Parts: sequence; structure tokens; C-alpha cells
Amino acid sequence: MIATLFLQLLFSAFVLSFLKNKPKITQGISFLSLLLNVIFCGILLTQYFSDGYTWQTKWVNFIAFRIGIALQKIELLMLALVALIAFAVTIFSHAYMRGEKNFHLYFTYLVLFVFAMQMLIVADNFLQTYVFWELVGFCSYLLISFWREKSEAVRASRKAFLVNRIGDTGFLIGIFLIFNQFHTLSFGEISALLTQKNFSAELLTLAGICIFLGAMAKSAQFPLHVWLSDAMQAPTPISALLHAATMVAAGVFLVVKIFFLLTPTTLQFIQIVGLISMLLGAYKAIFQSNIKKLLAYSTISQLGLMFVAVGAGSPQAGFFHLLTHAFFKAGLFLCAGVILYHSHHFAQKVPLDSENMYLLGGLRKKLTWLFVFYTICMLSLLGFPFTAGFLSKEMILTTLWHNTDSFFGKIAFSFTLIGFGLTAFYMALQYRSLFFGKFHLQTFYPNFSFRFEKPNFSFVFPLILLAAGSLWIGFSLNPFAVQNVWLVEILGNIQESSVSFLPLVTFGVTFLGFGVGFQKSWAWQVQKQLFAQKIFAWQIQIYRLGRGFGKRVFIAVVAFYRGLQNSLHIAYGVIWLAQKLHKIEKIWDKFLDNLAKTQVVLAHIIHWADKNLIDGFLHFLLWIGRTFGNFARNLQGREIQGYWFFSFVCILVLLAWILFRTRI
Repeated sequence: MIATLFLQLLFSAFVLSFLKNKPKITQGISFLSLLLNVIFCGILLTQYFSDGYTWQTKWVNFIAFRIGIALQKIELLMLALVALIAFAVTIFSHAYMRGEKNFHLYFTYLVLFVFAMQMLIVADNFLQTYVFWELVGFCSYLLISFWREKSEAVRASRKAFLVNRIGDTGFLIGIFLIFNQFHTLSFGEISALLTQKNFSAELLTLAGICIFLGAMAKSAQFPLHVWLSDAMQAPTPISALLHAATMVAAGVFLVVKIFFLLTPTTLQFIQIVGLISMLLGAYKAIFQSNIKKLLAYSTISQLGLMFVAVGAGSPQAGFFHLLTHAFFKAGLFLCAGVILYHSHHFAQKVPLDSENMYLLGGLRKKLTWLFVFYTICMLSLLGFPFTAGFLSKEMILTTLWHNTDSFFGKIAFSFTLIGFGLTAFYMALQYRSLFFGKFHLQTFYPNFSFRFEKPNFSFVFPLILLAAGSLWIGFSLNPFAVQNVWLVEILGNIQESSVSFLPLVTFGVTFLGFGVGFQKSWAWQVQKQLFAQKIFAWQIQIYRLGRGFGKRVFIAVVAFYRGLQNSLHIAYGVIWLAQKLHKIEKIWDKFLDNLAKTQVVLAHIIHWADKNLIDGFLHFLLWIGRTFGNFARNLQGREIQGYWFFSFVCILVLLAWILFRTRI
């Protein structure tokens, strides 16, 4: 049954070899391949979920390296998730990528990507994980640069590849440290040794941080987040797969899997990086006009939230949010894909920026079915009641609330709430700009008829599947009871009891952020003078009515209201801060580029040394052996008389030497 995971590899080889110009057959085989993958992963889930499955065999005997497969609850759930999301993306791609000249390559890369991710999941040791970790990065390079005729796509793929090499270098150093300490790379053996012996906490901390560097790069966490927004040059279905259940999810999955190895210092480092990434991603999403880039920064923010949960000591909460995030984020990307599918066709006839969400609008009436799916997935991202996102976010907040006895715990809880508000704010901006108001393209081009296609199976079925996974019913019968989530009961109950007022706090912050983001008059549309006149008139009335303490209270309320309404100043400050952060990010990008160039220079130096010194020395030894061999060979003639004469001379010399020694 485990061998069925290799069907994806077999399919990739078959398509590359025989189906180059046969898109219909490629489409059918890719559908069948990933459908079988879903079925087999479902069978594995039901067969091994209770007892698990482990298989190992020796690979390199003299250093005790083994290869193996470990199927515990977390691996089985992740396998099923990857299979399900990949299946939905494949169906969506059949319509979205129709007519592409490299149709067969697209599905070959996609299926190979799924194979690499699933083999990474089931690996039972660090070395095997690292091999498929690199294969996942290579497949992402191929998929991001799929449209090679676009220079932006090629640059984005190179940037993603090089930035991930930085994190992977740290990951490799961490593996060396682990092997030096434990003399094994097996997850199970390391876990057993940790319970039997005391190891250096400093070394474990260093190893954990180094391994987390790899997760930071894969999951696009600060400061290695710079590649993810550029990776939106990939086809939209690939963006959905990357952001939902494969590449960026691999970092969170790895940290959850090796949680037993992480020291308190490492966990705090993970939580700090997660907090920064969560707030930075949400903040940068506010200023995006590109539909996919806004969702990309949202992914950075949500992955940061998962790391915050893991750093707080609850890998169950982080993994639970990983599962729910896969459904609603893949759904949002595929909804964006439907919009871009139409806008790209419009852009072929009229000049427009097809991915600028502020140029659209009014799609609620033109794509009503899409509006419903987008709303469900968006509400799940925001953590509204009756969604899966509500359950996973409440579990994270519950964990953080019970850690507020420390100063850092209070900061983490407060910043997480701020992150919830920012998430609601930028999603409200996109929601309003896409689906409400007027259809701006018709205003810009009144003589052009913009026609939207009717929904087809390839678009609707994946969105139905993902929208259903975004609701609470797939994870708990009670939409408000976090403790009753079946995933928590399986992976281990969280120790903290639920807090009754936290859902109200979360809903209040989210509703406030969404309401401010959705309102028609926001900072960029406010007329400063009008607000100033109104505030001044209200101030006069309050000064007349208020006395003593009441007067001060009224003044404070008015000052708060004035600061909220007269938000043009806030907007200027935010824009100024955004410019400064943009400069800092450019400096960081330049530093990463220079670091990558340094790696290339070092690679050339190493190549020269290998070619001229090491290979040259070996060639010199071969030359010596060849020269002496030729000399010895030339001493021997081809005639029998020469052999006799040579033998006779040798005998004479030997006898002379013996006689000479005898006389002495």
C-alpha cells in the first residue's frame, strides 16, 4: 500500500516520455493519478490511524544510515490533506490551463511536486527529510517559472530558489549537529534517547534554531519572506497548492514533527519570528492592489500565527490551523483564479492591469456563485463563528491567554489580537473592491461588452470541496466548542481550559477591523476640511455642556473620535512607515542578493580548486604511473632472443654480486 505513493513519480516519467503532444490523455491520466492518490491516502488513514506504521531498512551499513517510512497520526492527516488539495487544484487546472503550449509539463511538474511533498511527510529521519525537502524546492522552482517567456517569472523562481538555499544551509548544519550529538538521524530514536539521557541544552537550542532556519525559508517567515510575493508569477492553481498544503506548509509541519526536540529558548525564538511575520505580513497586505499578492502576504501572516502557537507550546493548535488554513486559503486563491481567468481574457482585448483588484468591482452580481464561495472562505480566514477558522484561531488564542502570566505572554496575546484586526481589515478591502460597488471596467470602456462565462465543473467542484472544508462541520459538531474538536482529541488534548469571553473578544476585534476596512469613507477618501468643521462644532457644544470630570471625559471621547475620523494624518503616517519599511526591505533584498552572489563566487572558487588542484594532483599521479609503465613496457622486446639475453644478463649480474659478497 505504501508503494502507491510512487504512482505520482511513475506518472511524471510516463508523461515526459510519451504524452508530449496529447493534452487530453495527459488531462485524463493526471486526474486518474491524483484521484487514486486520494483513495489510497484515505485507505492508509483508516488502516493505520489507530496503531500507526513504521518501516526501516539499512542504507549505509558502516555509518548506520537507514531509510524508512513513519506513518503516525500527524503524517496520515497531512498525507490526506495534500492529496485532497492537489486533487482539487488538478481539476481546477484542467479548465484554467487549457490551451497552454506546455500543458503536459505543467501536470508533470505538479504531480512530481505532490510526490516530493508526500515523501517528505512520511520520512522517518532527518536525512531522508532533507532529500525530499530539496526536491520540493526544486519542483517549486519549475512551477514558479512555468511561463518562461515572462522574465518576471524566471527572476521570481531564481529568487525563491536562492533564498531557500540560505535556510537550507542552516537546516543542513542543524542535521550535522543532531548527528554529532545523537549518532543517529531517526526521529524515533532521537526521541527515545532524549528520555533516557541528558544532553547539552545549548547544543539542542543551536540545532533547533538551525533547523528552524530551513522552516523559516520554506514558510516565508521574516526575514526570509521576500520570495513569496514574487512567486505569484506562477499559475494561480499552483499558487493555491504552494500556499495551502505543500511548500509553505512544509516548514510548519517539520517544526510540529520535531517539537520533542525543541528547547524553551528555541520555542521563544520561534514565537518571536512568528509574531513579527504575522504582523508584517498583515501590514504589507493592506497596501497591495494585486489580488494574488494580497493573499500571499496573508499567507505569511497566517503561517506566522501557526509558529506563534507552536512557540507557545501547543503544536496541536498550530497544526490544526495548518489544516483549516489549507482549505480556506486554497479556496481564496482558486476564487482569485476564476476572476483572473476572466480578467486575463479581457486584457487581451482592452489595455488594463488584469490583476489590479481596484479596477474591478461589482462582481457580486456578475459572478454570484463565486461570491458565495469567496465569502465562506473569507469568513473562515477571519475566524467568524460557524467556520473552521473560528475553531483553530480560538484554540490558538486560548493557548496564548493561559500564557499571559508572563510579560512576553501578554505581548504575544495582544499582538495576536492586533493581527486578527489587520487580517479583517485587508480582507475587507479586497472583498469590497472585488464584489461591491460598480463594475469599473465598464465605466472605463463603455463600448466594450464584458461577458463572464457560466460556471463549469472544473471551477465549481473544487470550490465546493474547499468551501465545505472551511466550515466547522468537518472538525466538530459543536461550532463553538474548541475542546470538542476531534483533531484535538486525537493528537492530544490541550491542557488549558476554554475561556468563555475569548470568542467575544475575537469577534469584536475582527468585526471592528472588517467594518473599518469595508466602510466607504476610508483614509484615502476622507475630505479633511469637512471633518475638521464638524469636529470643531461638536467641540463647542461639549465645552458648553461638560463640566469637571464629565468635561474631561467628553474631551477624551471627542479627541478619540477626531483621531479616528480624521484619518488622513494616520494614512500619511502609515504611508511614511510603509515607505521606510519598503526601503529596509530593499536593503535586505540587496543583502540577500549579495549573499547569493557570494555563494556563487565561492562555488566557482571551489570548482576551480577541485578542477585544478585536486583533479590536477590525481592526473599527475596517473601521469607518473603511466610514464613508468610505458618505460617498463618498452624495456621488453617482442622477440624471444631479447628475453633470453635480458635473462642471461640478469643472471650474470646476480652471480657477480654473490661472488663479490663472498670475497668480502
